[in-house]
Amino acid sequence: MPAKKPNKPAIEIRDYDHADAVLREACVDAARLSRVEGELNAELTAVRERYEAVITELRARLEAAKASLERFAASRMADFAAARTRDLVHGRIGWRLTPPAVKPINRKWTWASVLDVIEGAGRKLAHWVRVKREVDKEAILADYAASRVGDTDLAAVGLRIAQDEQFVLDLNLDSVR
Repeated sequence: MPAKKPNKPAIEIRDYDHADAVLREACVDAARLSRVEGELNAELTAVRERYEAVITELRARLEAAKASLERFAASRMADFAAARTRDLVHGRIGWRLTPPAVKPINRKWTWASVLDVIEGAGRKLAHWVRVKREVDKEAILADYAASRVGDTDLAAVGLRIAQDEQFVLDLNLDSVR
């Protein structure tokens, strides 16, 4: 029994010979689609290659300008004490605080060592540790396959095993070449 109702067919297929004729047309269309997509990808690749050198150079120049302007601003930090930015004719330079982030103090501290210390502190810092709880679907499927649980057991906890049947269409493209 099909899981979903198929889209309304454009034509009604009368028999297997007619179904094979429709498959032939689908093969022709699939082969043409593949060829057209190949042409499109070749043209897109050619366009990317044509502009790649210019884009790479412009990006490098922008990064170099940013680095130079950052060094310049860093050498004049006193100018940014009152106002964090400075408007110039062609833009604005300055400093902006990033959002606060939690990080280890130094390289000696890893996230694993921080977690160990927090867990060692007991309930006092327990709210700093995140525990992800989720249903282990693979374990449920394994238990169901091994007949350790049945449909009634699953229904008692609000679950069911679902398996859909999907239509398969395998085109033999060699038949139209």
